[in-house]
Amino acid sequence: MTTGKTKEGATFMRYLLGTEAGELFMLAFELEFLGRPDQEQSFMVLEFLASELSSASSITYLDNSYVFYASQNSDSYILQVTSEL
Repeated sequence: MTTGKTKEGATFMRYLLGTEAGELFMLAFELEFLGRPDQEQSFMVLEFLASELSSASSITYLDNSYVFYASQNSDSYILQVTSEL
């Protein structure tokens, strides 16, 4: 499994996970502080993003929701990860 980390602010973190089967997932963590650090709550979501990609050798977050998905076995991709409304 290959991971690539993205950061958005101090309370939101996303990891991109690529499997050897060519699947792409995003694991998102959100931390909310309710006025006190001892009252920290966490939130976690695993989203399926794509399948039928080649096996990932590297995943790199570029900027503005763009990701470079590198593969030694086949074509590499530049992907844009956006949220659905």
